Amino acid sequence: MLEFKPVSIEDKEMAEKYLKIKNTRMCEHCFTDLYIWSKYFGTELCFAEDFLFIKSGENTESPHYLVPIGAEKVSHGLGILLDYAKQNEKNYPIFGISEEIKSEMEAGMPNRFDFYEMRDKADYIYHAKDLITLSGKKLHSKRNFINRFMNQNEGRYRFCEISDDNLKEVVEFHKKWCYDNGCNQDEGLIGEKCAVILGLSHRKELQLLTGVLYLNEKIIAYSFGTQMSEDTVDIQIEKADHTIDGAYPMINRLFAERHCQNVEYINREEDLGLEGLRKSKLSYNPAFLLTKYKAVPKE
Repeated sequence: MLEFKPVSIEDKEMAEKYLKIKNTRMCEHCFTDLYIWSKYFGTELCFAEDFLFIKSGENTESPHYLVPIGAEKVSHGLGILLDYAKQNEKNYPIFGISEEIKSEMEAGMPNRFDFYEMRDKADYIYHAKDLITLSGKKLHSKRNFINRFMNQNEGRYRFCEISDDNLKEVVEFHKKWCYDNGCNQDEGLIGEKCAVILGLSHRKELQLLTGVLYLNEKIIAYSFGTQMSEDTVDIQIEKADHTIDGAYPMINRLFAERHCQNVEYINREEDLGLEGLRKSKLSYNPAFLLTKYKAVPKE
């Protein structure tokens, strides 16, 4: 019998042993994401049978499992999970399925699942060098924003990392950003605020990569992420004052320049089906979209 428990910061080492077995590059397989959103989604873990099992969303309208992760064939972990689901009458769909994992599931357990592509959950994966250099015609507009910002604000801006000295400032900046963007009417933004505070409170244990952009000694943008594998940095949060032209492109570029020189890819996660966010992420010319599926067990 699987015994799930809430995610804790102490699970990081053990969870990452499994999460890094396959370099899927998907944000669901980044411990930082699992941990900082765990309270909002009610995410729980179980280590059993040499697999990591993950259950999430039972306090939402979309309860689900993530596909079991282990060194053995995925079909073995799925068999254990399906037995648990049947015995506990928790026959939830299974998320976090890449093209490769989908093929493994179809080969190992043919005709057991119906698969559905989740376009809103696709991760945007970029070549790190593209976001660092912004070279090429497709990123010309981003270079223009940055050049204009630098020319107009020469000597008045600076970039640094989040530290004990500026942590409170960063949290207050995010709270204001949240309020200005309708946090009180958006449950998702309230959850994100809690995720941000939890992540920043444990930034050292999570080994967060961080960046803060100041203009006239006032924070106008910040970002944090995690190196989730040898070749990929995953960006969990990026916020900026949208009233300041170039603030978003600047924090994006400065963060990549500081933290992503030695990786091949940057995962900027999903667009959640939000039109503006989708347009923004596409405008940075992703190397590819990491397609994900959900699997629904057949009766």
